[in-house]
Amino acid sequence: MGEGKGEELVKIEFKAYMHCNECGKEVEKYVTKIEGVQRVEADVEKSRLKVVGRVDSERIQKKLEKKIKRLELLSLSKEKAKVEEKKIVLKLQIHCEKCDEDLKEELMKLKDVYRVKTDFKAQTCTIEGTMEQEKIIEFLHKKFKKHAEVVVQKVEKKKEEEKKKEGEKKVEIKAEKKEVTVEKKVEIKAEQKAPAPYVVQCVYAPQTFSDENPEACHVM
Repeated sequence: MGEGKGEELVKIEFKAYMHCNECGKEVEKYVTKIEGVQRVEADVEKSRLKVVGRVDSERIQKKLEKKIKRLELLSLSKEKAKVEEKKIVLKLQIHCEKCDEDLKEELMKLKDVYRVKTDFKAQTCTIEGTMEQEKIIEFLHKKFKKHAEVVVQKVEKKKEEEKKKEGEKKVEIKAEKKEVTVEKKVEIKAEQKAPAPYVVQCVYAPQTFSDENPEACHVM
């Protein structure tokens, strides 16, 4: 089964034998670090372990089998996400591969963080979850003495500005089209209403027997 998509979360329940409460806490910490996991509940007395998140059930089970010898899948279902996920991109110094790994490991320990991706070349860290932006920045400063700057907002602002410009252009084009159509309609109506030209030709009656008119009729 693949990862849950959209607002749906995968809910998995295992029968897991854990010796004591400390074992239960260790299992919870271990599962929390797995990418996509949002909640973990270990009940030592009932030998139950619940995992919720956008995860692959088979992948979770294989990882748990390394820690828990007696493990059995009891149920697998889906539920709607109660809180919307956020995505923030931070710019910060990542000195080496060990710094990179430590950063991922510590961030994944946080309950509200579900996925962490770093880019060593770009010196960025992308975090997904329901966490608060300010708390993440504060955590990085306290834990690693690192100054982090949010860069995703700049990208979003550019996109918003581009959308506004596109909207303004569409409005201008629509206005121009309306003006053209109105002008055409007025021209057509004017042509239809204009009266047809009426030409009057005057024909003078022949003046017979006139001495003054040389072209008048005469009697031979």
